[in-house]
Amino acid sequence: MFTQIKDGGITAPLGFRAAAVCGDVKGKGGTKNDMALVVSDSPCTAAALFTENVVKAAPVIYDSAILNANSTNISAILATPAQAHRGLKYAKHYQKKRQSS
Repeated sequence: MFTQIKDGGITAPLGFRAAAVCGDVKGKGGTKNDMALVVSDSPCTAAALFTENVVKAAPVIYDSAILNANSTNISAILATPAQAHRGLKYAKHYQKKRQSS
């Protein structure tokens, strides 16, 4: 179950909601929140800062391509720093899941 982030921060602008959850993305029995979801109540423009490292996690490559293709009709972003071992299949799965909801 997601825990809502309240009182300022990323949800300070009207029309935005955010939540975080421990998804144990690394599969090591973690207990800290390692996934975040940011949702806009209406489509909005998105911007992101990605690593400039030569080696990039699959979700960085995938999300970068999505924002390059369309950064003006975004309604949700799922973020986790530990997705690299899951690859593009993992990133695409969550993108399709978001589109169907």
